[in-house]
Amino acid sequence: MVINIVQRLGSRAAAMGATIVLLACGAPSTAQREIVQPLPGADAQQTQGFASYLDTVAARARREGVSQRAIDSVLPTLSFDESVAALDRRFAPTPAGQAFPSFGPEMAKRINAAKIRQGRQVYSDEAARLVAIEQQTGVPASIMVSIFGHETSYGTIMGSTDLPRALATLAYEGRRRELFEGELIAVLKMIDKGVP
Repeated sequence: MVINIVQRLGSRAAAMGATIVLLACGAPSTAQREIVQPLPGADAQQTQGFASYLDTVAARARREGVSQRAIDSVLPTLSFDESVAALDRRFAPTPAGQAFPSFGPEMAKRINAAKIRQGRQVYSDEAARLVAIEQQTGVPASIMVSIFGHETSYGTIMGSTDLPRALATLAYEGRRRELFEGELIAVLKMIDKGVP
């Protein structure tokens, strides 16, 4: 979702926003990747269907200008992650025709006075860096700090999920394919540009 939101701000902003997500999720660099075998107990039909779906993603990525090198460095390493799919199924379905659920309930749970104070402190501490990134990407510093706070609690929750694998899993599952496939393609574009 973060990648998609930042993409609306512009293509250079998309790279910055997805970089935050890649860093936040602890996604391994392409140098750390290896070919991933299906998880034990993975359904053969699901494994075959997932591989076929990744062929479709590769074709779309090529059409959108992603190099074969980047495609080959990422897509063959992916396998369906049932734990990611199970977490996603816990969320209420998004109403038809709506890419994102309403942010109101989420905002009420996550935004409070302490989070705002912490955001102001990060904004102050990182002002010079934020200004430089804003000038380079066109993304307002306040948006960057907001995304950083929302997605990682200002760096305190970094996660260990491989972002391309999670996005491919969520796209394949199909509940919000358009959203997650678009984000997977955005990540491939960033990797193609050298973002670790």
